[in-house]
Amino acid sequence: MSGRTRRSRGAPAGVAAIHSGNRNPSQSPSVSGVRAQRLTLWKELLGTGASGPDVYGIDVIWPGILNEYFIDLKPYFANEVSLQFPAINRGYTVD
Repeated sequence: MSGRTRRSRGAPAGVAAIHSGNRNPSQSPSVSGVRAQRLTLWKELLGTGASGPDVYGIDVIWPGILNEYFIDLKPYFANEVSLQFPAINRGYTVD
């Protein structure tokens, strides 16, 4: 798909812009710039109640930043998550 942006049906335009597939390093934003754009987009989508994406890829420091948009899943999956993924559970738990 050279030169074209892949965008799934119903995906917000910002998602396509962040994942544009630009492979030229001289024209690509910095890694930290892409992360900042993605965080801003995720906050916007979560804050407006957008219907997608279904799964958000987040940086390890973002759970504390985004916690106001999430619900506590412990009542539903406490045993399953703590048994299967203890390190991930600790890393993505916000007190």
